[in-house]
Amino acid sequence: MFWDLESPSDRVANCLPPGPKIKYTSKDVPWPLPVRHYERSYAGVVSTRSTLDPLGNFKFFVYSIRFSVVDIGSDPNQNLASDFALITAEGLDAEVAQMSVNLYLPSQACVVANTKACGTIALTADQLDLTKRFNAWLFNVVLGKPPFPAGSTPKYIDSPKGYYILPLMDKIEHVVDFDWTVVESALISGMIYRKKVKFFGGFAKLEAADIDCDVTDLEAGQLILRNGRFSEGDLDDAMITCAHNGMPCYVTAISEHLNGWSCFPSSDNIRSLSYADYYASKCEYQLRFKDQPFLKGCRLLRASNYLKRQEPDAAKGKDLPKSNERLELPPEICSLHLGIKGRLCRGAMRLPSVLYSLEMALLAAELRDRIGLPISCFKVLEALTSRACQGDVSYEALELLGDSILKFTGCTFLFLKDILQTQDQLGATLYELVRNKTLFYCAVVRDLPRTLADIVEALIGAYLMNSGLDVALKAMAWLSVPIKFPPTLPQAIISNLFAEASSLDLYKLIDVDRLERKLGYVFKNKCLLAGALNYDSQKSTCSLLFQRLEFLGDGIFDFVITRHLVGTYQELDEGKLSELKQAIRNNENLAAVAVRHRLHPYLWQVSPSLKKSIAEFVSSYISEGGKAFGLSNVCAPRALGDLLQTIASVVFLDSGFDIELVWKIVRPLLEPLATPLTVTLHPIKQLETLCLQRGWNLSIHVNCTEGFVQAQVIINELVMGNSQSEDKKVARRLAATMKCEDSGWSEGMISETEIEKRPGLLLETVVLEVEFTSKQPTTLPTTRNDQKERISELNASNRDKTLRMFGQFGTVLADLGPLPPKVWK
Repeated sequence: MFWDLESPSDRVANCLPPGPKIKYTSKDVPWPLPVRHYERSYAGVVSTRSTLDPLGNFKFFVYSIRFSVVDIGSDPNQNLASDFALITAEGLDAEVAQMSVNLYLPSQACVVANTKACGTIALTADQLDLTKRFNAWLFNVVLGKPPFPAGSTPKYIDSPKGYYILPLMDKIEHVVDFDWTVVESALISGMIYRKKVKFFGGFAKLEAADIDCDVTDLEAGQLILRNGRFSEGDLDDAMITCAHNGMPCYVTAISEHLNGWSCFPSSDNIRSLSYADYYASKCEYQLRFKDQPFLKGCRLLRASNYLKRQEPDAAKGKDLPKSNERLELPPEICSLHLGIKGRLCRGAMRLPSVLYSLEMALLAAELRDRIGLPISCFKVLEALTSRACQGDVSYEALELLGDSILKFTGCTFLFLKDILQTQDQLGATLYELVRNKTLFYCAVVRDLPRTLADIVEALIGAYLMNSGLDVALKAMAWLSVPIKFPPTLPQAIISNLFAEASSLDLYKLIDVDRLERKLGYVFKNKCLLAGALNYDSQKSTCSLLFQRLEFLGDGIFDFVITRHLVGTYQELDEGKLSELKQAIRNNENLAAVAVRHRLHPYLWQVSPSLKKSIAEFVSSYISEGGKAFGLSNVCAPRALGDLLQTIASVVFLDSGFDIELVWKIVRPLLEPLATPLTVTLHPIKQLETLCLQRGWNLSIHVNCTEGFVQAQVIINELVMGNSQSEDKKVARRLAATMKCEDSGWSEGMISETEIEKRPGLLLETVVLEVEFTSKQPTTLPTTRNDQKERISELNASNRDKTLRMFGQFGTVLADLGPLPPKVWK
């Protein structure tokens, strides 16, 4: 039987809904540990039926579970643990059978549990019965359930799970040999856990033990314990139970300089007590063998969620956790469990986390087999794992990627299916296709145990990351997502689109060859450019409207950028990835890209007011050098940002749905892309973060007066900044920017502490500026210290005229000529 531990602070959450939960209650014996116990079963994961061989023995598959130390931590004793064997009635999935699980132990120790298939074995009926009773004993010790009286036989209730645990012989790496001696010793040890004792004044009252030992009869190296005399060799890493509190401990050493006459350490300086006096006054017990050296030991760690990383702040504390407390105990108050070593119990405390990971991987493999598409079961497991599990992975990044796939395929499907719908109508239809309610019913149709819409999106994202877009589309079909993505552009649609494009002679007025050189792509049908560059939307009967193409391009941009970010920065969470995507995809950035590459002159048939807005933006961009989220007093025209998306959409259509080619063309235009070290947040987001860190109350009030919009930044009911503009967004951004600069946040500055806050980022996250004179990339740093030094140099030269980091732009203002001095302030 396998039990999970749940507590308010350490909860091993489910990736999939478990079977019925049976709360452990006992009216006769109080709970042995301050946690709640649940028995959980996952029907169908592992079969309980074992087969018989011709000799009447039971056949089992054997898998070793061995622990290897990654980080020794501050307590070396925690790393010494027994290895185990997992025996199952049926063979496990081949991929699961070779899994590795990272376990994060207290005291900053880290070990890896590796499983390996070791063939089959036949157990006799007696051996199987012994195995079952040992498992009942082992997991009762792990969870601190009621003890078995000494000499009694543990009762075993058949579990719906078809696997058992057996200890392996020590120091035999490549040989699977069960340690039956330990199994037999465990069942007769009578090991107790939290035995009920009498209390008074907060201290346990010890009852005198009937110890029939004479000190004069002791041989050299022997000690008298509560249950007899034993040699010092028997006490090496031995498991003992403290009679005064019933807690199991393991012996780490014998303290020759400490005995009952030694002074008891206490913060009370009024009167010093010996250990003998302490036990006499606090526990009403007279030590009989005061000359015996004391035992040094540690409390046995309680089984916990070792899949969760320790918090860095908690790890820096100087005090050891209570479960790691060092003890100095008189031998006569300790009961020795002969044959039971501390490494057996320390290893057993890791088993719940290992077995939990094993069962979750088996469930993921089962779902993978049902879908029938190539993918790693651990990628499926990642798609099923919530952040609440507090493990190394979660589905959040995959869900973000899956959402972009649905948007991309949905935009393409609707663009080709409903050729007369406007952009607003397409958006409303897309919402119905990909909203959570629709995805929920998709999960219901496939009888998925968990029907969260996020899980459906995460599964699609997992298949894309592991096996590519074609397999992800097949996964969408299996999940019954109501989106049909054609592998190639149908010939009938090609004919209709080309006929419409040919009817528009606008492309004859454009230097198409020069535009193709800028893009690095030669169009098969140059007529398609007419819709991408014609901002006039009066022809409602044409499917190549600028707004319709922008709808398709929006889905394309969202997909290719999200796929790039999730694949490049796999250690970032969904929040950081969203910040990066927003920094790349925001309209100010896309508009700046269009101006930087001089694509805006190709935009045709714009209104006089829009033409004036574009001219003002271009002029401000040249004079101010461009910023991450807009210029000082100009709002980026929406048409400039949409222009890149319409161009991407016509390349996508002209190439026959070649999304890789689209990204190959678009990425150079967007370079250098935002990275975790160069990303610049929106000024309002920066201000919100600043106020949150300092505990300030933030509000931004907007008032319209005399044709202008005035924005005020109010912090703790005080006006801290104000600005006005003709545009509401510009006014809010300016007010927030002023306050951020007053607080010491300047654009383009990267602090060294920011590097330390993101330890998983490697060299590829550092994007450096290029020199304006040579326009050649600078040499990238090769070590983290070099990166820090380079960042410091960049900060120091932030006002220099030859180097400058422009937030997520961070590039030369190509073809715009030299920058005016005021850019450098």
